[in-house]
Amino acid sequence: MSKEKKVYQKKYVISGGIIEQYVYEKNQFVGFEAKNKGGKNTGGLMVEENRGVTLGRARKTVVRAINSNPCLNKFLTLTFEENVTDLNYTNDEFKKWVDRVNYHVYKTKKRVMKYIAVIEFQKRGAVHYHVLCDMPYVDVGELAEIWSHGFIRLNRIKGNKKAYGSDECDNVGAYVCKYMTKDNTDKRLVGRKSFLMSRNLDKPIEVYVDINEKDLIAEVYGFVDAIQAQIEHRPAVTGAYTNDYTGTVIYNQYNLKRMKKQE
Repeated sequence: MSKEKKVYQKKYVISGGIIEQYVYEKNQFVGFEAKNKGGKNTGGLMVEENRGVTLGRARKTVVRAINSNPCLNKFLTLTFEENVTDLNYTNDEFKKWVDRVNYHVYKTKKRVMKYIAVIEFQKRGAVHYHVLCDMPYVDVGELAEIWSHGFIRLNRIKGNKKAYGSDECDNVGAYVCKYMTKDNTDKRLVGRKSFLMSRNLDKPIEVYVDINEKDLIAEVYGFVDAIQAQIEHRPAVTGAYTNDYTGTVIYNQYNLKRMKKQE
């Protein structure tokens, strides 16, 4: 389903309790057909540079997907006992594990478990997976038997008590994303995703605002304009960048849980 055509100067990406705000200097367009479908890298001259950009986008995708699905409340690490380095093989074995979990835990051959798995390469080259899922209680030993390649560790997601006064993590996506592989030079990632996720996840909501429209998002949540937000130190993250297509872009990230604690 194509998006409605619109010219806008402000965009919100809402992922659960995390709201990202982009304020653009130049008009932006959504729903229009792209003029350059082939992209700028058709000759393969910018592969190395683009891999770094691709990993950055992948992290953003993972963070948003996790925060949009608060039902993902189990955090597991799946390892291989042997030094398995073949990503094609490990991805295939991970997908088989998902199928077996659906069969043994959910009693169905359908893929009903919601999950996001990020890939990390150990120093010895071995692949392992950090998995966030909505699985009900299952003994870790039983999950390891279903996995059958090594051990499974159940992890605890902790908040930053020193900074925010609570052990509750209010940005689970950012917490899990730090485990994603940082080695964008690893040739195993060429043309491959650095994460796996189920198709039944809720997606982040995107809202586009024209300069002549009332900004209902700002009105509902009490956001001030981008400049004032920086002055008042209200966003969890703030910054700006410039390129030829967008002009200057002011970026603010609002953490609703964190803002509520500060009231």
